[in-house]
Amino acid sequence: MADDKNKYFIGIGLPEKEEKLILFVKQQFVETKGKTTPVHITLTEPFYIDNEKILLDDLENWAKKQFIFNVNIEGVKSFKQLTYATIFLSPVEKEGLKNLQASIVKEIDYLPNRGNFEPHLTIANGVDFQNLETSVARLKIMGIKLKLIIDKVILYKMKGGSIWKKYKVFTLTREL
Repeated sequence: MADDKNKYFIGIGLPEKEEKLILFVKQQFVETKGKTTPVHITLTEPFYIDNEKILLDDLENWAKKQFIFNVNIEGVKSFKQLTYATIFLSPVEKEGLKNLQASIVKEIDYLPNRGNFEPHLTIANGVDFQNLETSVARLKIMGIKLKLIIDKVILYKMKGGSIWKKYKVFTLTREL
């Protein structure tokens, strides 16, 4: 079994103001259990890698070639996994995020790629099935809408076997 100290995933973090809003909403309106992740837009599923330096160098080089773009996010949705559910906000325009994800898994070809990437901003995971419907309904009433500038990606790293932490930020440098 791979060691969790070498477990990562790549996503897009939110600006501080929007992150605080989503964290407040999560704490007030969503009951969760289990592993926690920071508020993020997923680009890769979790993966293990032994050579962190190669990963960091590859991400740095890749980010320099990526364009900055805007995305509007609204609409509460969810999906179920084997033992829990995830609640997320859905981007209105998905093409920029899909292109960014396709680019990262093509250029850094050892990253995981299921091929069915659906961009989403994770609000909460580890949601019990019995709490899912109520939590989603509460969030829909709030009518959360975000306009984000996508100008960086974040490498998240597993800490302590159950908590994801922001590990390194990579700035996208090309303007449209």
